[in-house]
Amino acid sequence: PERRNALGRARWLELQEIVQRARQDPQVRALLLTGSGERAFVSGADVGELVDRPPEVALEGLVQRLLLEIEDLPFPTVAALNGDAFGGGWELALACDFRVAAAHVRVGFPEVSLGIIPGAGGTQRLLQHVGLGRAKELILTGRPVPAPEALELGLVNRVVDGPAVLEAARELIQNVLANSARAVHLAKLVLNATARRDSGWDLERLAYTLSFHSDERRQRMRRFLDRTSRQRDRGNTGEARPG
Repeated sequence: PERRNALGRARWLELQEIVQRARQDPQVRALLLTGSGERAFVSGADVGELVDRPPEVALEGLVQRLLLEIEDLPFPTVAALNGDAFGGGWELALACDFRVAAAHVRVGFPEVSLGIIPGAGGTQRLLQHVGLGRAKELILTGRPVPAPEALELGLVNRVVDGPAVLEAARELIQNVLANSARAVHLAKLVLNATARRDSGWDLERLAYTLSFHSDERRQRMRRFLDRTSRQRDRGNTGEARPG
């Protein structure tokens, strides 16, 4: 919680193992993801890891592949947004079938302020949800979107008071589980296949990799880390997002 649930490579690999075990376990009927604490669902990637990341590591597309695995799970998946979801955290939420957000939550893609772009499916899924014009606005400005606006845009399915997030997420899951598991799986297959554009996903991974060939990117990330370190030293508990 003290790092606002930022995810480094090790955490993504842990999540990948959980997802693969869940897929193989016939007793698992749904996946519900939420953050630890109350301030953040996932604040994004661990910027400290990204500063000196070689472009060839970015090209691997580890997180993009993992989120596709989550999207393709045969059972319902729900992100219960107990706190803010930025960058990779918002990409993770968008890979789920449903998103339930606490009223105070903000979501968004601040990557451009760090000299990179959303690289784990964020450009593709946001485009599917809100269309080209609004997707450009949200990605190119990097502005945070409050939960009520996210609901209007169709980016989240429910907005509730903070303490009710998990209950609302479980209720949504139960509504799906009341139906045929096989039919739900088949419907997801068709919907995901229709929405997905393979060329766009490849271009996203390439552009994300190219963004790592930049001294400006390193400088922006180091400034962000310096700023958040000063905030931590002062005991500032305000937002710790890039920008």
